[in-house]
Amino acid sequence: MDRTSHMELEHAFADFRRLAQAGTLTGEKARRLAEEAAAAFLEYFTVSGGYLGEAIALLSDLATSEDAALRHAGVHGLFPCLVEPLGDAFEATACALYDRLFAQVIQQCRQLPAGAALDAALHRFGLATEREILARAARIRVPRRLDGEQGRRIRRAYVLSRVTIGADIAVTSVVLAALKRFCPQAQLTLVGSPKVQQLFAGDASVNLCGLEYPRSGGLFDRLDGWLKAVDVIQRDTTGLQASEYLIIDPDSRLTQLGLLPLLRDESAYVFFESRSYQAGELQKISELTAHWLHSMCGVDLPIYPYCAPSAADVAFARRVVEATRAHSRGPVVSLNLGVGANPRKRLPDPFEHRLLGCLLQEGATVILDKGGEPEEAARVEALRVGCAGGYGTVALRETSADLDLVASAPTPRLLTWQGGIGRFAALIGQSDLYVGYDSAGQHIAAALGVPTVDIFTGFSSPRMPQRWAPHGPGPVHLLVLEEAEKANPRRLQTLVEEVVGYLKPGKPR
Repeated sequence: MDRTSHMELEHAFADFRRLAQAGTLTGEKARRLAEEAAAAFLEYFTVSGGYLGEAIALLSDLATSEDAALRHAGVHGLFPCLVEPLGDAFEATACALYDRLFAQVIQQCRQLPAGAALDAALHRFGLATEREILARAARIRVPRRLDGEQGRRIRRAYVLSRVTIGADIAVTSVVLAALKRFCPQAQLTLVGSPKVQQLFAGDASVNLCGLEYPRSGGLFDRLDGWLKAVDVIQRDTTGLQASEYLIIDPDSRLTQLGLLPLLRDESAYVFFESRSYQAGELQKISELTAHWLHSMCGVDLPIYPYCAPSAADVAFARRVVEATRAHSRGPVVSLNLGVGANPRKRLPDPFEHRLLGCLLQEGATVILDKGGEPEEAARVEALRVGCAGGYGTVALRETSADLDLVASAPTPRLLTWQGGIGRFAALIGQSDLYVGYDSAGQHIAAALGVPTVDIFTGFSSPRMPQRWAPHGPGPVHLLVLEEAEKANPRRLQTLVEEVVGYLKPGKPR
């Protein structure tokens, strides 16, 4: 960024403050300004290596505004426009830049009346300044090594959720699997949302501690998630020596990627900066996590991600699939076209219509997830209506009574699912093939050993497809499309044919 551009940005910041003081700053203007500030921040760093603190101050002002529309704009500028792209770069310099900018955000938040609890908690940890926050962050990134004797003394082990479902399978589940080997006598606790816990409800060795982190919430709402995590950990470890418990933080949003502490004595806290970790030629984040765990506590490789839906969910899924197999001998395909609120991960119409139509034409029975968001559910319903002609369809929900619909429907070939992630994971586990965009489903499928087709597009850095490729004991087919390819109808048709080619007739799973 040259001097002229920097001056233009300063004028934009001045305009923001003038409009804000006059009460005439609209949500639309604020969102545009937030995006410009985030882009300017990244450009300034890329071109000069400098740090544009004014941009972070502006975004923090917006994100802590009393006006809901301005708050939303500020959070958009901070997280989707800055925090997430820096994380997805998978580079040490991006991690350091994140630490610096978010330490500034924290410092700005704690000075506001709404940040009184945040400020008090940070003072209890002896963190009064940005410099102290960053110095602690540097200390916890020093590699640790735990031996078997330490593992045998651990009575309780805590793993912080990554918050997103896909990351909790790809990363968090690998940590849980390793801890079962390293400290087999310890009580394992996963600290995360009830939604994430559905994926491990069938694992009796893991205690589930519910703690919500509002991914779509405001800045103070997100920081409040850390305060709740502190309460949970401090309450549960009271009366224990530091040698009797272990806390693994695998780059959790609960601690804002390790920037916020959980205990004054951090000798039992281990942080894994997954965004910067490298190990030879390994590329998948699950493999890198396993390598880090091997280096940290000596557990043997390989360590695969895993998923353990409840016995009730597995029984439900088994009955559903058995009912469909009574009508058709074709393969059962689980299809998820969700994109986690990121439309760039989708392929343009009519790709999804052609994909579903071809799967049905090839004899597959398709279980189509309707997702959790209204937009996704409406899109999937329109897709069902467009492709259902000539095929028996059933709308499945959580209630087991819907199974009667499968049994009574004439040749049910298209089933839509609307319900919890645990039960859909169980349906995936009973399928012969899983197909979907880059989202949680492909990590669940790979962890369950189901052949997986992952359609990966809309990524913000070239390393993303490599890092977030699903990993598991079964075959995984990663189909990567660059942005320019999405506009090529012939390429999209070839992609449909490639996906359908992975249908393998034969014995059901």
